[in-house]
Order: sequence, then C-alpha cells, then structure tokens
Amino acid sequence: MVQWARALRWRALSTLAAVAACAIVSLALYRGPGGSARGPGPALWDPEAGKEVERALLQLHKYWNTMDVPALQHAIIGDDKLVTFDLDPDTYEPIRLASQADMAMFTDRIFQQFKSARIKTVADHPSVACRATERLGICTEECKVELYLPDGTKQVQHLRGTAIAIRQRGEWKWIQWHMSSGGAVDTIRAEPHG
Repeated sequence: MVQWARALRWRALSTLAAVAACAIVSLALYRGPGGSARGPGPALWDPEAGKEVERALLQLHKYWNTMDVPALQHAIIGDDKLVTFDLDPDTYEPIRLASQADMAMFTDRIFQQFKSARIKTVADHPSVACRATERLGICTEECKVELYLPDGTKQVQHLRGTAIAIRQRGEWKWIQWHMSSGGAVDTIRAEPHG
C-alpha cells in the first residue's frame, strides 16, 4: 500500500512539474507585439533554431552512446528552479534531479554500472520533434535505450521525454528534461553489438 501511495505521489508531482514547465515555456514563447505578454498570439518559432536544437539533442544522444562524460557535462547545465525528472536505472521509478551536480552524479552512476557489468548502451531516437525561438528550445522524443549485456541478451527500454534548452554564448545547453516510461522493458536474445 505504501509503495502504491508513493507511486501515485510521484505521478502527481511529475504531472505538476510537466504542467509548470509547459506554462513557463508558453509564457516565454507566446508574445504580443513589442515582446509584451498581451495574450495569445502567434508563436515566435524560428525554424532554423528548431533544426539547431534538434541537432543538439541528437548530439547529446551520441555523447550518451559513447559515455562521454565531459561532453555531457558541457552540454547539460541544469537550472536552479526547473527540476529534472528521470527514471532510476535500478528500480525504473521516477527520481528528482535538482541540480547540475545531481545530474552529473546520476550519469556517473549509470555509466559506472554499465562499465563494471560490460554493458553497451545505444540510445535510439525514432521520433524527435523540436521547436525553438532564438534563445529557447523545447524537444519531445519517443526513444528507446538498448542495453547489450555480455550474456547475449538485449534489454530495450522504451522512453518518452521532453527537454528544454537555452542558447548560451552560441551553443544550445540543456537545462531541464522529464523522462517517463513508454512501456515495459523488453528482454530479447541478441547478437553481440560491436
């Protein structure tokens, strides 16, 4: 019963955080003439900036696949107010990452587990959609993370995520994301991955 209550509380907090993030992004993106927030108007989407932030997200996946911690730490700066939510790799339950240091420890923990267990990871991105203004970008993705285990099995984790980036000194930096399960983890027999 206690675990059910915790899961319900996490779902409620996750939903509230997603709604708050959407509200903040909406306020930043929907502006009237002269940049004032005078009610709904056309979004100030910049198609080229949207393509840039999508490329930045795909680059983030490459850093993940190669376990390039310095590159990840350079690309992910976090935010003091917007908490990131991800999934605990051991329990597949939601966890709260409240700072850049939390994000770095989370990533280090996962990569250390992969290395000690000799697991190869591949983040695949079958569906990514991004929109951006000159300085703020948001992406949604339906992805899967494939874990190739030494015993010849492959675990496939289906994930859904939303990520927010800001342009800082000409580079897109990731400040927040919300990751959730997109279904059960599949375990299948696989050929060894190079």
